[in-house]
Amino acid sequence: MAIGGWTIWAMSTPGGVTARTNELWERIRGGVESATADPQLRRAEEAMTAWYERTGEYPDRSDLDPEDPEGELPVGLSIAFCSPRHVVLSALTGRGTVSRLLVDGERIGDIEGAPGCPVDPAAPAPW
Repeated sequence: MAIGGWTIWAMSTPGGVTARTNELWERIRGGVESATADPQLRRAEEAMTAWYERTGEYPDRSDLDPEDPEGELPVGLSIAFCSPRHVVLSALTGRGTVSRLLVDGERIGDIEGAPGCPVDPAAPAPW
């Protein structure tokens, strides 16, 4: 009964049943992608934010101890150390790379791709 009701509703919307079905699959794909990338990005963001809160700046590559198991980067994650105040975290997902910009201990946003460091941190395009 519920499927019949959904089908009738979907037929009455622009694009019909096909459009609604495609939207559903895109939501499922997006959820899987987020579930893959988010733990990596979240873990790295938490570590970087904690470091920033302790020291007032992000670490650079030389600050990370390769012998420290807590300091290991998750598989598929890379970090662009832009400045003591800016860092870009990039994680691989099922559909490509997602990059997250952190500035002064705060998340600015996520974008698709791995653009590296913004040219102008005051107006960080494309974030």
